[in-house]
Amino acid sequence: MTSLTTIGYICEELQPEHLTQELKNAIMMALTNNISKEEANVEPCRLAVGALLNSIPYTSTNFQVQAERDFLMSKILDEALQSVNTQIREKAM
Repeated sequence: MTSLTTIGYICEELQPEHLTQELKNAIMMALTNNISKEEANVEPCRLAVGALLNSIPYTSTNFQVQAERDFLMSKILDEALQSVNTQIREKAM
């Protein structure tokens, strides 16, 4: 979970132009892989959704590709918004 917190700080502090597209993609994958509606994964999901909010400036290239856009949105809509945790649902909104 420390790595998710670190990714959140990276996304909050660094400008998109300071990271390569490869690193931006790795950040997106690390975050989306931790978004889950399962009750056992509440804390990693909460951290991932919070970091995802800060990563929005990095996602413009990902949202230009329909398959990637659909994947990101499905993780938010199908997983985060259906979490048992209200903080996760609020952040996902």
